[in-house]
Amino acid sequence: MSSMAFYGWPVSQCQSVETPLPVQFANGIRMVDIRLAVKHGELIAYHGTYPQRATFQSILTDIHDFLSAPETCRETLVISIKQEDYGKHDAHLFSSKVKEEVEAGPGGMGMWFWENRIPYLGEVRGKAIMFSRFGADGREWGGLEPMGINPTTWPDSRKLGFSWQCKDTLVRTQDWYVSSEYGRSTHLLTEPLGTTFLHSFPSRRRRHCRPSYSCPLHLACSSAHYP
Repeated sequence: MSSMAFYGWPVSQCQSVETPLPVQFANGIRMVDIRLAVKHGELIAYHGTYPQRATFQSILTDIHDFLSAPETCRETLVISIKQEDYGKHDAHLFSSKVKEEVEAGPGGMGMWFWENRIPYLGEVRGKAIMFSRFGADGREWGGLEPMGINPTTWPDSRKLGFSWQCKDTLVRTQDWYVSSEYGRSTHLLTEPLGTTFLHSFPSRRRRHCRPSYSCPLHLACSSAHYP
């Protein structure tokens, strides 16, 4: 579900205009789905064919503000970035614009975790984890490995979910948006034992758990542990 889809009802709107990114972060969301398109030389939030009235730079500012604030500087965010204008712009152009704008944005490249693996929570406090659903062959980045977590497959609207391998971690993902009943596209999945389960539900804070550096990170799942 696009985290910036505030406009375009009934086709593209998924969010209320009363829940911008800072509000989503305050409500416990730790994984966000950002869809972008190139317009007039800069990246703009889009969902489908609808512009969402926000620049990528403004999104980067919201991310940086959250991760640098004293009360949330030990949090981490998973940022999924997807190209939304495949039919209009080359994948290499889009990829180079993402790199260019991240470098120029608040926090720069140092705000991000760029390795293509599931990190430990202690490694990524105060950082944004790049989840790249873009990039073609990654030539603008020197290959796919320096582009953060890079899914090896992403089938379109798979109701029962799908699995893919991120190094030695099996990741289970649900991305279902086509439903036979309008407005109902939620399906409960059982998390396979020993996998990382990836979805867009907010993390639940469990104050009795204080994970150590070696606590593995569960990507934005309901079992994620935050002190």
